[in-house]
Amino acid sequence: MLDISVYKEAVMQSSSGIAIADMKTDDFPLVFVNPAFERMTGYPASEAIGRNCRYLQHPEFNQPERTLLRQAIQLKQACTVRIKNFRKSGEMFWNQLQISPVFDSRHVLAYYIGVQTDISAQVRLEQLLLEEKHRLEAVNAELEVRAGRDSLTNLHNRRALDEKLEAYVATAKNSGISVNMFFIDVDFFKKYNDTYGHQAGDQALRLVADALQQLCQRPADFVARYGGEEMAFVSLGMSSSEIQNLAGSLCQKIRSLNIPHVHGVNGNLTISVGCASIFPAESGDQETLVTKSDQAVYRAKEAGRNRWFYSE
Repeated sequence: MLDISVYKEAVMQSSSGIAIADMKTDDFPLVFVNPAFERMTGYPASEAIGRNCRYLQHPEFNQPERTLLRQAIQLKQACTVRIKNFRKSGEMFWNQLQISPVFDSRHVLAYYIGVQTDISAQVRLEQLLLEEKHRLEAVNAELEVRAGRDSLTNLHNRRALDEKLEAYVATAKNSGISVNMFFIDVDFFKKYNDTYGHQAGDQALRLVADALQQLCQRPADFVARYGGEEMAFVSLGMSSSEIQNLAGSLCQKIRSLNIPHVHGVNGNLTISVGCASIFPAESGDQETLVTKSDQAVYRAKEAGRNRWFYSE
């Protein structure tokens, strides 16, 4: 069995700060700190011993980790947190603090041992990596916008849709034909995500997008992701009967995918479709078409979903 002096020397030579708090005395003062603790905090043992170690925490910082520590002590449990501490110089450092209870022979809580590790360099690196991740995400998002494609569904994106509608309105105004829009909303999609998870939700959106793309048969047909679970299908010069037939085909196409949805209509994933047309040569513009389509899909959802509504 090792001599007690070996244990003591190991504690004194440890590169981690070690402090011991007396849990039998009011306010749990420190009764021991090792040299690494002194170096890390800048407080010599003479200034640390006899004080509660909360003096290392700035009172203006409302850190939830402090609550975790208090709860662990109340429950007489071990706990590890990453917390902001302050050296005697006022410099902040990140402390990975691990506290462990020590019980006496009667199983009464006698001490808490705290092991401190300065992880400031690690936290700074993590913050730099996170900032770089966000920067790259912003760059990728900008590239995606410029490319005109939605990265999840590979449909055209909202910007491409706006540009296409603007071009279609100009064409229709000169030729006297109609611009047609189908606003598509996946029914109960939030509940789908909540039930099956976001990865399954993403896959469902891809399947819906592929199915809609398959119905692009005419040269003017154009489908895009409008945002979230909303998509849009636009075209030119469609008659009223063609619009209604396509709206029915859109709903049926998604039903035929047979994607299970316990909270959906008839147990499957479905869509609601709002259809609208304008004749720019007579009246109406891009904003009018989008508004009419949006109102129409609302009517379809209000009527029970898994259906279409045509705003003539």
